[in-house]
Amino acid sequence: MPIVNESVHEPAGPTIDLLVGVSEARREVLERNRLTVPPRVLVRALIDTGAGMSGIDHSVLKQLDLGAPISQRKIHTSSTAPGNPHVCDEFAVGLFLPHAEGEMYLTSVLVVSTRFIAQERAQALIGRDVLAHCHFTYNGTAGVFTLAF
Repeated sequence: MPIVNESVHEPAGPTIDLLVGVSEARREVLERNRLTVPPRVLVRALIDTGAGMSGIDHSVLKQLDLGAPISQRKIHTSSTAPGNPHVCDEFAVGLFLPHAEGEMYLTSVLVVSTRFIAQERAQALIGRDVLAHCHFTYNGTAGVFTLAF
């Protein structure tokens, strides 16, 4: 079982490297039709146990040439007024957590298209949908976290 032990370097919290690619189903269709499969995109991702689902910056999703969104999802955050959710485009992607001992590959994850600002130093948010496949421990007093998958 690969285990990532990291210090919390970012002011926003625990971040890790994440590779974002097309979903396995899209990859198979592209290959069957002899079309180019876009390369995986390496991003820095914030681990957020308060997020029910994961999000990827719109610029990363654009690099994957995914076309039109699968659907739209209404998102409630701490900054949305009651009854006034954000509406986000939803896409299926493949997510890869790289590690020297082996990567975790999720073949198809529904993510929302988000917009991160440069100060956040992240282009993705890992929510509980992905964390459901991992063991995550956050030690705030020591400034470290562990992610095992």
